[in-house]
Amino acid sequence: MAQSTVNISSGLQPPAELKFDSGNVEEAWKIWLQKFDLFLLASRFDQLPEKVQVAMFLSAIGEEGLHIFNTFSFNSPDDREKIDAVKDKFHQYCSPKKNIVFERFQFWKTTQGHGENIDAFATTLRLRSKTCEFGDQEESLIRDRVVLGCNDTRLQERLLREPDLSLTKALQICRAAEATKDQLKIIKGEEEVVDLLSTRMHPKEKTGLRDQDRDRCGKCGMRHAPKKCPAFGKI
Repeated sequence: MAQSTVNISSGLQPPAELKFDSGNVEEAWKIWLQKFDLFLLASRFDQLPEKVQVAMFLSAIGEEGLHIFNTFSFNSPDDREKIDAVKDKFHQYCSPKKNIVFERFQFWKTTQGHGENIDAFATTLRLRSKTCEFGDQEESLIRDRVVLGCNDTRLQERLLREPDLSLTKALQICRAAEATKDQLKIIKGEEEVVDLLSTRMHPKEKTGLRDQDRDRCGKCGMRHAPKKCPAFGKI
């Protein structure tokens, strides 16, 4: 039988122990498991026997995780030494059954925040949709919420007029609108600077013109002594 070529002293460190008292234990578990799987792959420990992988898993997850493991009931005693079976038990423990109606309510009330760009808004919708069990309709429902939750009324009208609107196309239109709005802000800002500089550079000239206009006669348009207007009494 060929000997294992796995290097036990890889120098890579497993993730820190999982905190089961975190605010969102389900999300914490998903991130921890992803880090652990990456650790196994990078260190090539995934080539070790499953019994050893389970031991590494339980050592890394921490003391509280080990106590939780001891409460699990498996279909077969052998499952306690199978890495997938152990992961599945922790997944069930960290992912309590959800209220789908409430999860969808959370999704449908999500709106684009002030100053939030369309990509950040779409990312929030994607994350919330994961717990809604939308199935094949997930992309189309995210598209609908992008349109309905957009904080720009004119952009909403533009999206609603678009035939066969897909999520990809909706995001492209929104990105283009955001880029145009940013460009207009820059243009408007430069125009205001030019107007301000013009006012500061020529105050005397403008004041002089106003003084000269004030001295001109309103009847003939010329300057003359009081009551000496040649247009007085003329049609």
